[in-house]
Amino acid sequence: MQKVSTKSIIIADVVLGVILIGAIGYFFGINPFSAKDKKGAIYKPSDSMVMSEARGVAAQCQSQDSEACYKEKFVQLIKGSEFSYAQTVLYALQDIDPQIKSCHVLAHFMGRELVKLDPKKWKEAMATVDVNTCGSGFLHGVLEAHLSDDTNFQLTPEVANEVCDTNEDSYKARMCSHFMGHLALLGAEGNMKRALPVCARVVDRLRWDCFDGLFMEDHQKLALAEHGITPLPAMTESYATKLGDDCLFYEGSIASACWTEMAEIYAKVFNYEPNSVYRNCYNNAPTPSLRESCYAKGVVVLGTYPLELSAETLASICKPYLGEEGMLKGCISNFISSLMYYSPKFTSRGVQLCSLISEASSREWCFGELGRQLKNFVASPAERETLCEKTPKPYKQMCSNT
Repeated sequence: MQKVSTKSIIIADVVLGVILIGAIGYFFGINPFSAKDKKGAIYKPSDSMVMSEARGVAAQCQSQDSEACYKEKFVQLIKGSEFSYAQTVLYALQDIDPQIKSCHVLAHFMGRELVKLDPKKWKEAMATVDVNTCGSGFLHGVLEAHLSDDTNFQLTPEVANEVCDTNEDSYKARMCSHFMGHLALLGAEGNMKRALPVCARVVDRLRWDCFDGLFMEDHQKLALAEHGITPLPAMTESYATKLGDDCLFYEGSIASACWTEMAEIYAKVFNYEPNSVYRNCYNNAPTPSLRESCYAKGVVVLGTYPLELSAETLASICKPYLGEEGMLKGCISNFISSLMYYSPKFTSRGVQLCSLISEASSREWCFGELGRQLKNFVASPAERETLCEKTPKPYKQMCSNT
């Protein structure tokens, strides 16, 4: 496997961990948006100039290695215009190339390139990038570029607090802390006993997110493998059992983070089959709250699976909560929120889920919830109407929230 020279790299699967931070609040009835957070949701509509630019990028990259080509074209855009314009071109490109809906890796690259323009202005770059889309890939790229620029960098709780605890945007701070959790284990070369104290001394409001990033790295070992510290684990039932046994040794917020990150392991081991993920979370986690934390992440993992989902699979994700109205609505809200934090272009998947609900009042509530969350991310009514285009007629206005 090719190694990377930077001190931090978070690749595509990490998007599911950072999506969870925003989405999981809905599962427990907590709105993760504050006034400042909402202001940061700058998912913009594609005007004619932006769409023309996106079409040009797509046309030039169609007949070659699209990933490398896209990176080259976005470097040019970042150097030649405002970064917000490059972000908006990326969003428009999602309408032309559906694979770009999975934009975390490309956004990660773009964030790095922004810092390269002037490494001393990395804090300004943090404030510039859109944290609410692409699983915070832009922010991760900015942080990676800054930290790798300092060859003497060592992650300490004081550094994590200084970089992340800015009081400007609570969601952005939590994304930052999650990233630091990955770095904590990477800096400790995979040794949990050395890494846990780093997160334990992060400020209270960001501590769980640091633990969550740490356990995501421990369970999946993505950055550790990229740096040649340890091989990628084989996703087998025995590996899942071992990790679950390890989680039993922890308590409090550490246990919560450990069991939360078990959900993706269960998804990988059991081929993203919702009933299997639910059964393993609820059979293996030792307390009701830990079971719920585990499956809340499971809903995110299942809902944002990159390939098309069958109607049967979609319907079964929240099926365990039928007959428990509060839990069912929390599960559906969590599902919808995970789509929004990935890309509002996944609205169609939310429409599909709501359409599958047989009970009329619950179906109506679902479309209302979809519209409410979509409005948090997409300010333009016209853009929301486009995203809700395939919604059944009685619910179109609810989806677009117009």
